[in-house]
Amino acid sequence: MRFVHTGSSVPGFSSNPCKGAAERPTKITSTKGSDVDIVVVAKGASEWVAAGKKAGRKDPEWDMPSTATKTEAEMRYGSEGADYICDAVTEFVAKWGKIFGGGVQITIQEKVHPIMPPWEYYIQTKAKTN
Repeated sequence: MRFVHTGSSVPGFSSNPCKGAAERPTKITSTKGSDVDIVVVAKGASEWVAAGKKAGRKDPEWDMPSTATKTEAEMRYGSEGADYICDAVTEFVAKWGKIFGGGVQITIQEKVHPIMPPWEYYIQTKAKTN
C-alpha cells in the first residue's frame, strides 16, 4: 500500500481531465477552499471494491477515470467520507480535515505506477514500531 498526494493542492489544478479543462489549470490552490487530495494505492483495491458492492456496501459511492501517468488513465474510487477504508485513514481525515481549510479527500486506486505525472507524488511513510 502506498499513499499519493495529488490534485489541486499540488500543481494548482485537478488531476481529473474529465473535470474542467483538460489542458489548462482550472483552479488555483486556495489554502481555505481547496481540499487536499490523497490516493490510497493498494494492490487488490478493485477486487475489494467489487466484493463490497456485491455484499451490499454503499461505499465507495463513485468511480472516475483520473490521470495515473502523463499518458495513462486509472480508475479511482471514492466517497464523501473515508470511514469505509480503515480506522487509521478515518483518524487521519478527522485530524487533518480540521487543519486544512478545504478538508481532505481520500480516493482508492489499484495500480502503482513507477513514473508519476508531475502533479502527484508519493507520501513518504514510516512504519510505526512498538
